[in-house]
Amino acid sequence: MIYYYTLLIKHRVIMIYPATAYHFELSSESTLEEPFGYVKNVEMSTPEERVSGESLQLIHKKLWGVSVGGASQIMMMLFMMYMIGNDLTIFTILFLMNFLSTPIKGIANMNTVFAPYRNKGVSLLQYQLYYLGIQGVMTVIAGYKLSKMGLLPTSASDWLDIIPAQRQPVLVVDSSAY
Repeated sequence: MIYYYTLLIKHRVIMIYPATAYHFELSSESTLEEPFGYVKNVEMSTPEERVSGESLQLIHKKLWGVSVGGASQIMMMLFMMYMIGNDLTIFTILFLMNFLSTPIKGIANMNTVFAPYRNKGVSLLQYQLYYLGIQGVMTVIAGYKLSKMGLLPTSASDWLDIIPAQRQPVLVVDSSAY
């Protein structure tokens, strides 16, 4: 087994290896660069002042990711709708209610989704419209599946119970009088 020894004697580091000794000089004037992310002189500023061009690009990238994040669910939703078929079973209805409620909840929670980006100096209208559009597409897809399964009243015959029945006048003629 080989042992390594290190000695610190008056700003000198002596590393003793089994056969040789190496000497390293340590000076108080270090020429090493500061580590990544270390800032020596930190000035206190407001959040609006700290937003620079690079961080604005990062905020735009994050906002874009949040606003179009639901688009990845569209293909999954279409595949699941294909797989569940058009049979009217409890599992199909549960899946359809999930497909219909998810975008509606997303629209209802839109303000909380974009809340972390409110006071960053970026207009959120464009990103909120993208988000709303994608949630709307998902709602339309779920409505189309409900219509194809016959669960939405889309034809005139679906509303016959509401229309009052018309009674035809009956003319009764006594045939014995002739």
